[in-house]
Amino acid sequence: MGTVIGLLPAVITWRLWLRRCKARMEGDQESGETVWLFVRSWLAKIVDGMKGALSYTDHNLLEELQVRTSKPKSRTPRKVVWEKPPVVWLKLNVDGSCRGNPGSCGGGSIIRYSDGNMKAAFFEKLEPGTNNGVELRAITSDVRLCKELGYQNICIESNLELVVSWLITRVCTTWYLWDFWELLEEELVGLRVSFKH
Repeated sequence: MGTVIGLLPAVITWRLWLRRCKARMEGDQESGETVWLFVRSWLAKIVDGMKGALSYTDHNLLEELQVRTSKPKSRTPRKVVWEKPPVVWLKLNVDGSCRGNPGSCGGGSIIRYSDGNMKAAFFEKLEPGTNNGVELRAITSDVRLCKELGYQNICIESNLELVVSWLITRVCTTWYLWDFWELLEEELVGLRVSFKH
């Protein structure tokens, strides 16, 4: 779900209430089109005042409603470099993807030797869920694959900072993901692992 889609009913209701009050108290009859223009302009102001990126749902809603917002700030590019793991270790680069949050999910990884050569690649479609949940499930599947291939020294790198912090501290702070967390902990038993964002 998104912030804008959650606020939309309140904005529409408030504007309709204001229209009704103006008609009853002031005799001012606003057209439905005028109400709609005000709702769209308020949505634009709300979005412009928001911090952070819009959710997929909010972005699609604004596009459908033809709400124009100020141009989003561009991000400063940063250099991303693949770092080699220590000799006799494998590097597991994992990514989970979620279309919407929650939404349809998939996850995958690339397993490489310390010299950079690829050992295996893996991907799977997962049940619908959240971005954090899909990342946990992708890591669990990928660690299981490493164990099946007989590897015990694994550097796990994920792009989801929250999940990496859980892995480092060994504490998942989101209660509805504890089942996935327990499965991952079971897979990590007997392995030497390091984690990086």
